[in-house]
Amino acid sequence: MGTHIDVLLVTANVGSLFGDVGELESDWLREFFMTVHTYKPRFVALHFQEVGGKDYMVNMGHAENFFWNIESSEEMREFDRVCVYVDSHFKAVDSFTALGSMYFIHKSLKNIYQYDFNVKEFKAVLGHNKYVGSLDGVTTMEKKIPQEFLA
Repeated sequence: MGTHIDVLLVTANVGSLFGDVGELESDWLREFFMTVHTYKPRFVALHFQEVGGKDYMVNMGHAENFFWNIESSEEMREFDRVCVYVDSHFKAVDSFTALGSMYFIHKSLKNIYQYDFNVKEFKAVLGHNKYVGSLDGVTTMEKKIPQEFLA
């Protein structure tokens, strides 16, 4: 019998992954997928800081591929609902956070809802919802980081 957990929460500073493309990323992904396989969670939340790394203007495209590699992987196929939020709009100097989040909901979970801050009600989570770039106007999240923390 394998070990089961209902929720897997992962937070990571991934800046180094994008500065040294290759082995570090494949090692990170292998460990993550092995953890999902071992513990068989039904909800996975990934929170990433420093998306794109120190040289984010050069590496942001690679960072977006990293998120796609997780989302589209064979290892995550049992999760039929996915929400991805990646603040990769680095040209918006006043609001860029370099934060990214991914949420995976297992197909066995029913009636999953997410709050919509615009209409002020919960809405069913269906399919893959992906927001990459500027997160301004995304109604299912609030960007509440004081600007002085971003300097």
